[in-house]
Amino acid sequence: MLAEQRKGYVALLKKDLPEISNRQVAKVIGVNPSTVDEDVAAAKPAVRETRASNNKASKKADAGNPAPAALSGAAAAKALESKETTAAKRRPVTITRPTSRYC
Repeated sequence: MLAEQRKGYVALLKKDLPEISNRQVAKVIGVNPSTVDEDVAAAKPAVRETRASNNKASKKADAGNPAPAALSGAAAAKALESKETTAAKRRPVTITRPTSRYC
């Protein structure tokens, strides 16, 4: 089977049965699942970046975890106190070596 034929079969199966997995397509066609993954990825159009996504401010907002909620006054004091009491309740972890019964 030629690569063009294989890609055509993959596209046809994915079009007719969108719920079918790449692994199932690979089993039907008789190729490695990673080959089908590559064919499916190559068939998808590349996503263009918009001007808004090139903006530094929008990249900062999208990066990593969301900003923590702002706490003020009593709520901040309560959160700090809760954190300190939780840390104080923790017991230190001690690691012991198992003894050999053949010593």
